[in-house]
Amino acid sequence: MRTTIPLLLSIMGAFAQQSYAGKKIKVVTDDAELRKIADTYRSNPNRSKDFIPQANGTVIDKRTGLQWMRCSLGQKWTGKKCVGQSKKYDWQEVNNTFREFAGHNGWRLPTIKAPTIIQDIFPNTTPYWYWSSSPDKFYSTQMWGLNFNNGTTDFLEKDKKFYFRLVRTPK
Repeated sequence: MRTTIPLLLSIMGAFAQQSYAGKKIKVVTDDAELRKIADTYRSNPNRSKDFIPQANGTVIDKRTGLQWMRCSLGQKWTGKKCVGQSKKYDWQEVNNTFREFAGHNGWRLPTIKAPTIIQDIFPNTTPYWYWSSSPDKFYSTQMWGLNFNNGTTDFLEKDKKFYFRLVRTPK
């Protein structure tokens, strides 16, 4: 079953407060609130202003408080753009290997529901399938994935290799 939706990723939970550069930012972890933010700001041409760039190759989404890797794994952040080739991993490799990045722990695959990936903020995103942490309800060998080329979602076999970008909830 293939569905077309905006490129949305999220996590489960509630709200918390976090400070970045002296500013208090609400960390949104409730799926309904993330969906509302995504639906409200998806087509906003100023959405890129909602992100606070960090020198370590990450950005903070001011509307959700989530911290995102700017580049896909395999690429490097130069301070202006992502360079190099994204690398593909199977679902188990992603979940067993990549937990520390930019001096922080707690990185994970996002679920299939939250803010849109914006090319200005996430430059040179490989236009292909990316992993999420959302399982297929019926088949344990599949996870939801999303295609950053055309915005479609579909089930991906866990033993196949696809790209990914991680997110974390700051503590």
